[in-house]
Amino acid sequence: MSGNALPGCGTIHIDEVKPTLTKLSIDLEFPFDLNNYVLGSTGKKEYSGDVDVVLDTKWYSGNAKSLKKDANLLLGEENVALNGALLHIKYPIVNYDASKDGRQPRTGFVQVDFNFGDYDRLKLFYFSAGSATKFKGLHRNIALASIAGIVENISSVYTDDQGRPLEQVRWKWSPTGLIRVRRFIKAKSNGTFNKTATDQPLGILITDPEGIAKKLLHGKPEDMDSLETIVAAVKSGFKKEVQEQIFERMAKNFEEKDVVNGYEYTPEISKYFSVGDK
Repeated sequence: MSGNALPGCGTIHIDEVKPTLTKLSIDLEFPFDLNNYVLGSTGKKEYSGDVDVVLDTKWYSGNAKSLKKDANLLLGEENVALNGALLHIKYPIVNYDASKDGRQPRTGFVQVDFNFGDYDRLKLFYFSAGSATKFKGLHRNIALASIAGIVENISSVYTDDQGRPLEQVRWKWSPTGLIRVRRFIKAKSNGTFNKTATDQPLGILITDPEGIAKKLLHGKPEDMDSLETIVAAVKSGFKKEVQEQIFERMAKNFEEKDVVNGYEYTPEISKYFSVGDK
């Protein structure tokens, strides 16, 4: 999820994940096995570019900075990197099999990314359908965020110089759940407007998968599994006019996040791409 933060890291095969995380758990003297706290596609696809795990704040009182001290002693500072609230380490793959070279690079080392927070919520946000989807988890989250911006959206009639509503009351898809926010755009002293909007939480938060799926898709939690299931749920759960709004928003957001090329999108989405992205 965080890309390659440390040089010399490569992919890890699905058969190598469990022994590697078990050994890392022992080395860091955790009273649990990190295999029970993985995120994303790790363990679902044959090869993973990195491994994302969560140290659940319900039982782990430390943070990235405190864990970094232990990791520095264990692995050396050159194999540890801090990026905001994330800690990255370069760790040797246990039972490394160089003959498994289906996805390069293979170096014998893998980057492990430590997230800190509520595991159940982060597992939902960073869920990956693995080999059951042609797309990344990022596509899934962009799609859900796009829908959140349209469902039950109350917008002001006044807009800024880019045509954006000056104020909205809307849903926001985030790692903590589905949040109801007031989004507004501040004016500058010269009469122009800030490029970035400000979100003010309104104290309404939905965290259970059933509630989120019902609110966003009028469906079930499994409808949120991948871009494919989300598109199917939109087509079955919304009127045609709203469907078009959602798919147009998805296309715009996919382009803004630069995740269009290299993927085959359904016609409902691709027809809204710019000419160069089709």
